[in-house]
Amino acid sequence: MSTQANFIKSKNRTTVLLLDGNVSSRSTLDAILKSDKRIDIVGATSDPVKARDIIVEVRPDFLLLDPLLKGFDGFEFIRRVTQSFPSKIIAIFENSEPSLVRNALALGAIAALAKPLNSPQMHAIKQELFQYIFGSTTSHASRSSGTLTQGFEIPLIGIASSTGGTEALKRVIDKLPANLPPIFMVQHMLASFTKHFADSLNHNSSFPIVEATNGEKISPGIGYLCPGDSHMEIDKQGINLYIKLHKAPPLHNVRPSADYLFRSMARISGRLAIGTVLTGMGRDGAEGLQAMHKAGSYNIAQDEATSVVFGMPKAAIDLGAIDSILPIHEIASAIVGRARRLR
Repeated sequence: MSTQANFIKSKNRTTVLLLDGNVSSRSTLDAILKSDKRIDIVGATSDPVKARDIIVEVRPDFLLLDPLLKGFDGFEFIRRVTQSFPSKIIAIFENSEPSLVRNALALGAIAALAKPLNSPQMHAIKQELFQYIFGSTTSHASRSSGTLTQGFEIPLIGIASSTGGTEALKRVIDKLPANLPPIFMVQHMLASFTKHFADSLNHNSSFPIVEATNGEKISPGIGYLCPGDSHMEIDKQGINLYIKLHKAPPLHNVRPSADYLFRSMARISGRLAIGTVLTGMGRDGAEGLQAMHKAGSYNIAQDEATSVVFGMPKAAIDLGAIDSILPIHEIASAIVGRARRLR
């Protein structure tokens, strides 16, 4: 498909360029994109030079590309596009080798997906692709119906807090923008209070915050508060993530324990995880953050000066699980900065 110099974007439609050398997957992706009337396909090509010209001329909202296209340095292409153009890049791979995915994400791609090489894959790929395309533009109210379906390491954010944590958590959440990876919060609190606290956090938040429920499918752009008297983990089933709540015995004399959450994040998210521990008594979360750190995550602790009780942050620091020690008013910007570098 060729473009014209007088192509004018409609503010109500999303423009997408497809660069893929595999005729079958390019045709399938073309059909998937055309199935939604909100999308304008401004090009579907195997020619990087043609794709470059379209990017310069049209500046599409999204670019789907195979970085391993023969005779083409797709990773350098990702770097140059993200530095010079507003287009968001979704890398598509036949080979899901983690190192390739990590490279694409590190250079600026917002996601990495498996190519739809046969018809049975179309539905899952369509869900996943549209989540990334429309997840960044949907309204605050509608984001809660989305899905998160990525077949590789998935960006996740976890926050633990206890004594003094209700106010500290509000200060962090109120400064976070929409369109972040899913955020999971463990605050030591009675079960009768967590629903009210989730509603309170939701009042000034730029993204929806809910009290997590067992078996709930996880969506990007949503905050999940662990209910009182239950431990919360993240469970991966196929290409989807779900909330797992359970009543295992208290850990470090608390239930919920953030260690359960952080350990599951270490398994699923690895280097794409962001862990945060705020003010609180005891040592909950320290060992889970240590597991995350060993998996390559980036971890933040609230500093002693702004903590009501420095127990939980200090325990994580003493284990060597923390990358940055920050006052409460700097933590949100640190989370955002890290999350954006992972896109």
